[in-house]
Amino acid sequence: LSKCVQGILQASNTHYNQEIQILRLFFHETTRVFHDRLINDEDKGIFNNIMHEVCLKHFNREVLKKDEPPILFGDFMIFGKPKNERIYEEIGDHKKLESILNDYIEDYNSMTGKSMRLILFQDALEHTVRLARLLRSDRGYGLLVG
Repeated sequence: LSKCVQGILQASNTHYNQEIQILRLFFHETTRVFHDRLINDEDKGIFNNIMHEVCLKHFNREVLKKDEPPILFGDFMIFGKPKNERIYEEIGDHKKLESILNDYIEDYNSMTGKSMRLILFQDALEHTVRLARLLRSDRGYGLLVG
């Protein structure tokens, strides 16, 4: 539970001034901490149903609709921004996310002189955002399998 709170505290209080923004951040952080550790679709479905019910019961809001893409947060959506000026914010535009990550890949390729050609499909985009969250966290860690 402390990892959820730690994730929420990454947000700047000047940037989050609406209840739905904090609720979506809470939803995202609990998903990263608990859902990402689950291994089968049945358990993931149960988790999603519980989160949906909790948000409706305690906040009278539906945070994530069934056909909506997953909620993602990151602090890297402005290319080249210094680390201390980055804002941990919701990534609402997945096409922009793909474009930004391709910019980072191009920057890496120009600095190293080696060509790293990656195809960023939807799962790769989501995993990259998860990894960025882990790496920006104090004592962040992850188990990469596959």
